[in-house]
Amino acid sequence: MNPGSRRCGRIAMGLILGLVLLHGQALGGQTRRHPMNDSLVLERTIGDGDGIELDKPDGLVPLRGRGLALFDWADMQVEAFDAAGQRLWRAGGKGDGPGEFRGGHDVQPDWDGSLHILDKSHLRITVISGNGTVLRSERVGEGIGQLLPSIRGILRAVIPRDTSILWSAVTATGSLLPQVPLPDGVRFHSLLAGESFTATLDSMTAVGYRWSDKIVLLGRDGAVRKVISGIEPIPFPLVVSANIDPTSVENASGARFKTIVVTRIDPKAAHATVDLSGSGDRLYVLFAGRSSEARRIVDVYDIRSGTYIGTYTLPQVQTNIAALGGGRIATLQQDPVPTVKIWRVVPARKPGSK
Repeated sequence: MNPGSRRCGRIAMGLILGLVLLHGQALGGQTRRHPMNDSLVLERTIGDGDGIELDKPDGLVPLRGRGLALFDWADMQVEAFDAAGQRLWRAGGKGDGPGEFRGGHDVQPDWDGSLHILDKSHLRITVISGNGTVLRSERVGEGIGQLLPSIRGILRAVIPRDTSILWSAVTATGSLLPQVPLPDGVRFHSLLAGESFTATLDSMTAVGYRWSDKIVLLGRDGAVRKVISGIEPIPFPLVVSANIDPTSVENASGARFKTIVVTRIDPKAAHATVDLSGSGDRLYVLFAGRSSEARRIVDVYDIRSGTYIGTYTLPQVQTNIAALGGGRIATLQQDPVPTVKIWRVVPARKPGSK
């Protein structure tokens, strides 16, 4: 994006979010959404008038004990920032050599503080230390979905592209080893409907789904600990198929197709989880749903019990969320220009306090 088109200072520092009750439906007779007791205060913005340009950022994750990291598709680099918004380091670059990328299809922090970046174009995972040093690159096979942190002492685990398997370990050659089936209550009939997101928590891993409110919590051993049903129930959708006029499409050699069948998610289906992250005993779920506040909703759950606590409503649409710890949350906003917002959780005032 042309830097000259950027507008500075759109949101003043210290802006306090108004937490509004969502004007949604009764959500199938279940508890309605309600605002959190505490508030979110915008502390700083990265990428808006601070000399830092984020071109095509994605994959926002917490950098354990230091701040946050993201992958920028424009220059194929991993960038890290501290909680004050200062850049810590950059790593990577576009290319085919060690530590270089053709894509950052999934970025996950491991419990040892390192970052693991899945590059499906290169069929490899690159491991970067918390201080930005490229440690190693490891080959993987095709068909890998998202990464999970190291499980059961095995190098890593992945979300395989299968409608019955929750996760599977993978070797450096791409061979799938132990597999864990989907738990009860999580069932979909197509890979499209089972599109998932993963997040590394302090002591567990969370798996959320784009097309369903379900969230699966895994222990460090990879076993299913809990299945959370979201505050807004959204069932896994069906897929629909349609024929496309083959005379309007040619292949690379110019030949006409005889028939084309396109399979997609039911157009009436609602998007559910956009991203998720957690710190301490709280799980933060950036949610779409059927509300007019879609992608501004952050539903908060107790990780230990799975109980819904409340909802923050952000002023603008966000695409990613990362719980930084220390009472701070970061979100990634793409429009009108890509920026990272860092929010601080402010406890509610006690009655009678000034």
